[in-house]
Amino acid sequence: MTDPKRTKDDDVAAKESEDAARASAVVAGVLGAIFTVGGFAVAGPKTGMSVAVGAVVAVANLVAMRAIIGAILTPSEDDLENAETASVDAPSGGDPVAEAEALGAAEAETDEATRAAAEASAEASKKQGRRGGAAWGVFALLKILVLFGGIGLLLMRGWVEPIPLVIGYGVLPLGITASTLVASLRPKRRR
Repeated sequence: MTDPKRTKDDDVAAKESEDAARASAVVAGVLGAIFTVGGFAVAGPKTGMSVAVGAVVAVANLVAMRAIIGAILTPSEDDLENAETASVDAPSGGDPVAEAEALGAAEAETDEATRAAAEASAEASKKQGRRGGAAWGVFALLKILVLFGGIGLLLMRGWVEPIPLVIGYGVLPLGITASTLVASLRPKRRR
């Protein structure tokens, strides 16, 4: 039986993290659209298109990083099951010394059970992590290669202008900053 409080806290933290990542992508997308319209209005179609390309690359980067980080940090069901701990029920209404001794014995058993579960979880995570972590690591490497290669190709062919492209890509840190600011202003949930 898994610890319901731990599972609930993990679910809340994962949901808050997912909401923040989604908010970053949405804010970056909205800012990218605003900057793109501004680029078209102020400097013409090539500048507007360059800003749009930068914004699309930034939002795609945010979405890809959200998937990578979520896959790496989200515990699997096996990890949650292996993290079970035995509950400690101390006798009530008796001798305080006897209660302390019983509690100490129960804690020692719980510590041993927790240690065994942690070792089993670590071993399972190592096996799973080698496959899952390596796959996501390869995906992250490919993402960077496509990002730099694609931007380099666009710039070398002259299809986009460099400064407007950077302005469009600038929505990435702006989106992260804005979503973090909004998240910090929300009232904290009590657990």
